Amino acid sequence: MRIALVISMTIGALLATIEKGNAASVLPEKPSELVTVVSVSDDGTSCQGFPRFRRQLTADGTYVDFSIPPKQVLVVTAVGVDGQGYTPNRRQPIRLLQTPSLFQKLVIYDQVDALGFIGVYQVVSPVVVTSGSSLCLEAFGGLTTATVYGHLEKAK
Repeated sequence: MRIALVISMTIGALLATIEKGNAASVLPEKPSELVTVVSVSDDGTSCQGFPRFRRQLTADGTYVDFSIPPKQVLVVTAVGVDGQGYTPNRRQPIRLLQTPSLFQKLVIYDQVDALGFIGVYQVVSPVVVTSGSSLCLEAFGGLTTATVYGHLEKAK
C-alpha cells in the first residue's frame, strides 16, 4: 500500500512539473519547429576543422543552410552517427562541441565492429545550443557523418 502511495505521489509531482512548463525543452510546440541537421565539413569559420552541423534536411528531402535563428535555441534530443575507418573492436567516443570555444555539450560512445564501422542512433537528454554559436562533431580516427534531431524554441 505504501509503495502505491509513493508511486502515485511521484507521478503527480511529475505531472505538476510538466504542466508548469519545466519540461518545455523536451517537446516542440509546432511541427514546423522540428529540425534535422547534418554535419558537413567545416567552412573554415568556427569549428576549427571539425565537421559542423550546418545543413538542414527539409520536409521535401532537400538540404538548406542552417543556423540557429536569433532569440531561439536548438534543443537536440537525438543523435545519429555512421562512420568507417576506425580501430576495430573498441569503444569510439563521439562528441558534440559548441563554438566559439569548442565546449563539450555531449559525448556518446559506440562500439566499433571488427571491420572498423560504427553506427548509432541515440536519444539523449536535451542539449541546448544557443543562437550565434555552432555545433561541431568530434570523432577522431575515421570518416564520420552525423545527424542531430531536435527542435527550435524561444530562448529563455
